[in-house]
Amino acid sequence: MIDARNPNYSETILQMEELKTILLKIERNALFQLPQDLTNKLFASKDNFMNWIDEAEFTLRNYA
Repeated sequence: MIDARNPNYSETILQMEELKTILLKIERNALFQLPQDLTNKLFASKDNFMNWIDEAEFTLRNYA
């Protein structure tokens, strides 16, 4: 359960940045280690997830 009494927007934003970095590393590794069809699915899913992260980060920055 989320404790909304003491929000830490800056910590969440920092974790989102770390998550983006990790996803890019996974993408680079997968490019050379997975079959093309799986890589394409990963790229599509990653792009959708990165868009969600960007939207959430934008929202948090407006509240921080």
